[in-house]
Parts: sequence; C-alpha cells; structure tokens
Amino acid sequence: GQSGVVTFVQDGTGGRQISWGNKFFFPGGTSTVQLTQTASAVDVLVYYVRSASFIACVLHKDLKA
Repeated sequence: GQSGVVTFVQDGTGGRQISWGNKFFFPGGTSTVQLTQTASAVDVLVYYVRSASFIACVLHKDLKA
C-alpha cells in the first residue's frame, strides 16, 4: 500500500536512463518506459505498490515550468 513520487532531472548532457525492475508496470502493461533524453529534462514517476511483485507506475515526461 505504499505510494510516492520520484522526480528525475537530466543533467546538462542528458541521455541518462534508468533500468526498471520486473516489478514495475506502466500503462498498457509495459515495463520499458524511457526517460526523456534531452538535457535538463524533468520527468516525474508516480507509483503505488499493490503487492511485493506489482508496482503500478505512471511516468509524466518532459514537464515544463
């Protein structure tokens, strides 16, 4: 029943990625969502832990102020 938010900010170079474990599930059942690659991009992950083997996630990509 845990939930939370994680913010990913690309550095000045960009191109950084994260490897999601096999317990992370995104809309459509995929687990291969990529972070925005551009320098200084901001992505926000919202997650809910349904069980020890299922973490429901949504990644809001390339947020702008």
